[in-house]
Amino acid sequence: MMSGITHSAAALAILLMLAVACGRPASYEKFVRADEAAGGVYEFCPEMSDTTASYDLSFYTAPLSEPLHLEIIWNSQHRETVWFPAGKHRALYRSGIRAGSDTPEMQLRVRPLNAPGDFRGLGIIMHQNDGTR
Repeated sequence: MMSGITHSAAALAILLMLAVACGRPASYEKFVRADEAAGGVYEFCPEMSDTTASYDLSFYTAPLSEPLHLEIIWNSQHRETVWFPAGKHRALYRSGIRAGSDTPEMQLRVRPLNAPGDFRGLGIIMHQNDGTR
């Protein structure tokens, strides 16, 4: 027979396991097929609501024989171009990205500038790293 304290401890343990199991996933992943990219622009809106965490952002696609030139626009303000390496299916774009307290959701627009005719699409993986500022 279990005592009241043991029942309480068991109930608390079950509640903690449920809270962890129902928590927000530590990563966001989305793939946009080439035929779904309006005007050749791939749009992603990963949530970055934890302002104490940093985030790593990777792109992925089917391996290509030539490097892929990507034009990237963040929140309609910051623009840059990068190369996705040939022969890779996944490439880290940025590590240690921090969310602003007023920008929990990021808008990311990506335009492949030299996509081959058989280009299938582009995806992102945004992984949350725990930590403090």
